[in-house]
Amino acid sequence: MAATFLENYSKVNKRSWKRDEISVKNLTSFFAGRHLYEINNLDIENYKKIRIKQGVSYATINRELACLRTILNKAVEWNLLSTNPPKIKLYKENNQRTRYLTKEEENKILEVCPDVLKPIILIALNTGMRRSEIAKLRWQDIDFREKMITVYETKNNEKRHIPMNTIVFDTINRIKEKPFSQYLFPGENGSHISPHHISHLFEKTVKKAGIKDFRFHDLRHTFASRLVMNGVDLKTVQELLGHKSFNMTLRYSHLAPEHKRKAVEILEKSDTMFCGLQLDTRMQKMDTIWTPAGKDTSIQPTQVVEK
Repeated sequence: MAATFLENYSKVNKRSWKRDEISVKNLTSFFAGRHLYEINNLDIENYKKIRIKQGVSYATINRELACLRTILNKAVEWNLLSTNPPKIKLYKENNQRTRYLTKEEENKILEVCPDVLKPIILIALNTGMRRSEIAKLRWQDIDFREKMITVYETKNNEKRHIPMNTIVFDTINRIKEKPFSQYLFPGENGSHISPHHISHLFEKTVKKAGIKDFRFHDLRHTFASRLVMNGVDLKTVQELLGHKSFNMTLRYSHLAPEHKRKAVEILEKSDTMFCGLQLDTRMQKMDTIWTPAGKDTSIQPTQVVEK
C-alpha cells in the first residue's frame, strides 16, 4: 500500500513527494508485515514513543504521522481497506521560531562556507527566499534591467516578485561567468541542485563556524527580522516573504532586546518633556474661572507665565 500510495498519489499530486518517500521509509521499518486493518492506536503510540527515543523532533514525527494518515485514508477511498482507520493525533508544534543571525555570526559563516554555498546564502539573506525557491531559480526568472526576481513555484502556489539589492545583483552576475545551465545552481542530469544537498552543506558549514542552533530556514527569519528592525512595515515584509496570512508575519514584531532598548532610549534625547508635564499656554485663553458660591466672579484669570 505504501508503494501504491507513492506511485499513484504522492508523485502525481505533490511537489513534496520526496518528503513522503522519507516518511514511508521510516513507517515501513516499523509497520512492515502487517495488514492495514491490523494497525491500531496502540501501534501508532508505540511508533511515536520509539521515534522520540531516537531523538526525532515533533515536527518530523508529525510529517510521518500525517503521511500514514493519508495512506490509510487513500486505502479506504480506493476500497483497499474496509474498516475505519484509527484516529491519529499529532503533536502540538511551536512554529514561532525567530532565530536570526547577528552580523558577527554571518561573517563567520561566510568565511568558512564552500564556494557553491556562498551565493545561495547571500541570496537567502537578502531576499528571504526559501531553500527550494533558490534551488529552482532559472535564468529566465531574473530580470536584470528591472533588478527583479520572479518566483513561480512557491509554497502557496502564488508567484511573487522580489527586488534585487546590490548584493544580490552582483552575486548573480558573478554566477553568470560559470558554464551555462538553465538553472543558477545546477545539479546532476541537467536538473537543479538538490535542496537537501543545500541543507547538508549548510549544516556542515554552521558546525565549522561554531554557530549553535541555526538552520538554513533561519536565513529567511534573518532577512525578515532585519527588515523590521530597520523600520520596514510588516505588510511589506509579508509581501516579500509571500506569507498568505498576516499572522505568520506577526512573529517578526518580536525583535531583539537591543533593538527595543534603542527604541526607548530615544526618549532620553527628547528635551520637550518636563517631569512628564507641559505648561499649556491655552490657559491664557480662559474667559472665566470656577469660584465657590458667594465669591466675586469678576476676578480675571491668573496670568500664566511659561517657565
